[in-house]
Amino acid sequence: MNDKRNSVKISGAGTIGGGTYDRVSISGAGKITGDLIAEELKISGVGKIQGRAQVTQIVTSGSANFTDSIVAEEMRVSGSARVDGPGRGKGTQVLGNLQGRSWHSFRVRKGERGPARWS
Repeated sequence: MNDKRNSVKISGAGTIGGGTYDRVSISGAGKITGDLIAEELKISGVGKIQGRAQVTQIVTSGSANFTDSIVAEEMRVSGSARVDGPGRGKGTQVLGNLQGRSWHSFRVRKGERGPARWS
């Protein structure tokens, strides 16, 4: 059985369906419609995930919007991120603004340039 996962990159503007990937990269403006499972999600610019996200490492610089829950080993926010559903994971680093509804087991390391905002 082949366990190799494909990677996908959105450059400029684009939309992809949810699915299982190795690495997902959004550079510009991108949208993912559906649940996402990935080893890595990088957003540079504006990204919107319309579904649940289960990602080992999330790195955002710019603006990220998650319309459902996230599960992440590590989440680094540089800029702003909003999570409309519950979130859980091992560690989060915020250099800007992170808004979330409900967080479980996150260790938040506040960056020196901006506050973490919980609402």
